[in-house]
Amino acid sequence: MCHGTGYFVFLQKSRIFAPMKNIPYIIYCVLLFLLSHTTVVAQDNRFGRFQDGSETPQRPSRDSSATPSDVAHHRMTWQWRHQGVYREFIPIDTSFDRTHDFHPIYKYSIANSYLSNLPSAYQSDIFMDRALSQNFAPLSKLRAYFFMPEDYLEMNTTTPFTQLFYTSAGSKGKAEMVLDVFHTQNIRPYWNVGFRYHLFSGDGRYMNSKSKAYNFAAFTSYERKRLAFSVFYNQNNAHIGENGGIVNRADVANSDFKPEDIASNLAGVQNTVRNLNIHANVQYNIGRGKKRGSKASFFISAPNTTAAIQIDTVAANSTTATIPIDTVVSNSTIDATQTDTINATATTATSRTDTIDTAIDTAVATDTIRTDTVGVTTTTDKTLTTTVGTTSATDTEETELAAGELIYPFKAILTAGIENDLRRFKETQTSPSDSLFFPRTLNYGQNIDITNLNSYKIGGKFVVNEHPKYTYLPGLYAGIDFEHQKYIDMQPSDTSMLHRYTMLNGVWLNGGVFNVDTAAIFTYDLRAKLCTAGDYIGNFAIDGFFRQYLHKNKQDYLHVSGLLELKRENHFYNYFFGNHNTWENNFNNTKTLNLKGAYVDTRLRTELGIGLNNIIDYIYMNENALPEQTSTPVMILTAFAKQSFTLGYFHFEEHIFAQKSNHDDIIELPLLSLYSHNYFQIALFKKALGVVAGIDVFYNTKFYADKYAPDLMAFYKQREAKTGNYPKVDVFIDLKITRAHLFMKYEHVNYHISNHDSFTALNYPLNPALFKFGVVWDFFD
Repeated sequence: MCHGTGYFVFLQKSRIFAPMKNIPYIIYCVLLFLLSHTTVVAQDNRFGRFQDGSETPQRPSRDSSATPSDVAHHRMTWQWRHQGVYREFIPIDTSFDRTHDFHPIYKYSIANSYLSNLPSAYQSDIFMDRALSQNFAPLSKLRAYFFMPEDYLEMNTTTPFTQLFYTSAGSKGKAEMVLDVFHTQNIRPYWNVGFRYHLFSGDGRYMNSKSKAYNFAAFTSYERKRLAFSVFYNQNNAHIGENGGIVNRADVANSDFKPEDIASNLAGVQNTVRNLNIHANVQYNIGRGKKRGSKASFFISAPNTTAAIQIDTVAANSTTATIPIDTVVSNSTIDATQTDTINATATTATSRTDTIDTAIDTAVATDTIRTDTVGVTTTTDKTLTTTVGTTSATDTEETELAAGELIYPFKAILTAGIENDLRRFKETQTSPSDSLFFPRTLNYGQNIDITNLNSYKIGGKFVVNEHPKYTYLPGLYAGIDFEHQKYIDMQPSDTSMLHRYTMLNGVWLNGGVFNVDTAAIFTYDLRAKLCTAGDYIGNFAIDGFFRQYLHKNKQDYLHVSGLLELKRENHFYNYFFGNHNTWENNFNNTKTLNLKGAYVDTRLRTELGIGLNNIIDYIYMNENALPEQTSTPVMILTAFAKQSFTLGYFHFEEHIFAQKSNHDDIIELPLLSLYSHNYFQIALFKKALGVVAGIDVFYNTKFYADKYAPDLMAFYKQREAKTGNYPKVDVFIDLKITRAHLFMKYEHVNYHISNHDSFTALNYPLNPALFKFGVVWDFFD
């Protein structure tokens, strides 16, 4: 059975469409089916440019009669940093450990305040991991569920690639489902197209909390000779049921009450958030192109070692590195071999040789996370050595990288973007009795909580690229950006509700210096921007990072990042008019200094770090759910550590965060937050079946978790009750059979032996135990 047909039948048998309207989802699946069967022209090449500079597809030399179906699957993924300044390769994580860990907010932070259901508003309880503030404030509380232009990975793939993720839990009335369909393919060797559909849907274990968030994105990228461009379009939608939390916290611990019978504060209340983006990037290379020198001069993204759990990248304890195709590909052979140095234990290293000419690596190596596509060849069928636990390539005199792409001395970049955002708070049962929850209501007969943002951006840059031979020479860039924002809010009048328009404009000068060459011992990326005209005049930001490797083998290094910023605060804090809250402020600019440093030893799989957040004129939501600015500096100091180790077939990964604020009366945080990931891993049936079984534990100390205001979609300070000091324990089994990753998870298993007195935010109980299952299935042929 062809993979597109199999996928459609799988969805049909799984009854994914049963609880939803059929037509849109059938359209998506039919589109996927048609795209996956499109005849792909000239995909024998592994990237958009051939070694000899020609554009004609060439057959592998080992088999002149090969057909496109004989081409081994290779996939190259990257992002353009700073809107096109340099390319950062980001290998997709195809490991099957943590397949079960699909909740998006825990991809970014190990501790979160959220509203029990998936999806729902959230904020990280690790201050340094909180989502960056969005221009449109409601997006900050739903960011993890949305797919935005900055999340887009550009791709080049030799064969059509489709990934299906599906998980389901619970019976009717308390069901939870996640569906993620991603497809990409090259319609020419240098032209890629794709789309993604992602759905989160949850009935909610507690009444009146049914919610869903979904997004659809279509994208294309083109790179040929001197010209490169990409276009991204997306729509994000969220319909969040707001129950205001439960009325009586004691009911949670009362065994006479089922979760679905516990009374909530609100009914018939919903937040709707919509986001649309169109983004385009055009690059034109200038000057005479040169192939890379004998030194490996490409940048591969290392895992974000300062993040507890990394999303969409090779796990931090990975013992292999994925080398991007276009930096090492040769048109003379694909029968090369690669030697991987594998850290089988924390102190013992072994080696093995894998044949590259294989579409899928079905072997499951103990304590080894592999990608399915290595995509490495050399001009003389030699070997490429990759360093254990790092994402850098070490070349020798015997192994010279065959550079696929030409490096030009200069580049011009043009970017443009349009964004439209809308948020509507709707009450169907507004009445004076709501005053028990809302302190005041201005109008009982009309919904007036509507806000909108239209944003337009255009910018250009000129880049002096890093030198392909003299890797110590940095790259430079400078540019100018213009942004126009139009906020549309409500405002009162004597007879009706009118619109208020706020126009904000800014002209920004920006520039930077970077050296991200992986052959260097010291790498860095520093940039600055300054608003020279408009409503943001005088605002500036200086940020960046540097990484210093301590030894030539690059097994340990120091990574330091920072931000110094003067910023006009979000429009939401300066003006809001709604049915229950209204304000108009003129706050001072916020001054921020953030620093974060970490020591990482990839051989010992150890990470130690500290972080400092220092904010002057900090704006927060006070106990009355109103914005307030403090004139005294607010400082949060964070220390974190991560340690992974292996004992035979048993693997242990431990995370700990300790943080303290100098103003607990303004920012309350848990003193300690822990995450423990422990599992047993084995390969069975001649390594045809990979098995991972284990236990995850989440814990944080007690603290005054912020309260949540549904009419504002904002968390605010409270001193009514503390949450925390309660472990959440999940048990799981992950299976890998060729390209299919399956998992089963029993979430919050300790619910059955606890007093149930556990909350994710004030008056929002942690969901009871629930069995979940799912599958991740990759198709490439």
